[in-house]
Amino acid sequence: MGAAMIFDLQMLVAPLASLAVGVPLAMLSHQRSKRLRERRDDLEETHKAMVEHYNAMDKILADATVSDEIKLTLFAVTRSLGNRDIAVKACHELVSQKGFTGERSGFSRAVDAVRETRPDLVREIETAMSSSLFIMMLRWPETSKRFKDFVIASMMNENREITVFSRVSKVARDNGAISSEVKSVFADGACAA
Repeated sequence: MGAAMIFDLQMLVAPLASLAVGVPLAMLSHQRSKRLRERRDDLEETHKAMVEHYNAMDKILADATVSDEIKLTLFAVTRSLGNRDIAVKACHELVSQKGFTGERSGFSRAVDAVRETRPDLVREIETAMSSSLFIMMLRWPETSKRFKDFVIASMMNENREITVFSRVSKVARDNGAISSEVKSVFADGACAA
């Protein structure tokens, strides 16, 4: 009777133990798989944005009618795209929304001036701005989630996008190493049309 009872108990406990261990492991595996798919999607979107960004930047930098203000600002942000620390700072600035006064920056005014004379070029500038934000924010896991939450919450309009880009460009331009590198590229005439 004792051996049969132990066998019956084992027949009951073994499946329950498998279930108790298997379900949490399956859930963890599913969550990890979901995170990896999401990360892969972020990196694929980052790649697409990079292609768009560099195509737009080629046109902007080659055009002699684009002001130095626009070129310097866009170039500073472009040079910052691979800098994780700048991306984290920019994301913090973007998400915190502190200091959004609605005040127009020199960059915003320069884009407005181009808008009046070269609407075709404004599309390239807007592509360079929005793609750089996506690259910077989606490239790193720690900025991706916060940025997605921010975009969903605020659904940017055109003026807000320029304001947001101006704030991100300020973070990039405040980085001394990148700022001096950008100025030297323009001083050498490397970006002259």
